[in-house]
Amino acid sequence: MRNVYEYIDPDYIYTDPATGVLRNLHDITNQDDLLFFESSAATKRINELIKTPVKINASGTLLAIHRHMSGTINGEVEKLAMLILELIDG
Repeated sequence: MRNVYEYIDPDYIYTDPATGVLRNLHDITNQDDLLFFESSAATKRINELIKTPVKINASGTLLAIHRHMSGTINGEVEKLAMLILELIDG
């Protein structure tokens, strides 16, 4: 599945200026390579959660799962998303 998003990032804070790909912890600038890496990392994390389920007792638990699922890929973008989610959650 190809990413068809075009990010509005005129200062290239969150995207690579040459490719438009979201910046990530592994400096992957090719969209197909990033998609493959993200899919592999997410599959690994899902398998970890299947082997060791997490009991959800509050919305903070969902945030922790989200952090666990995507923390190895996104870096600063992930931190921003988590801050927004925490602000919404209260």
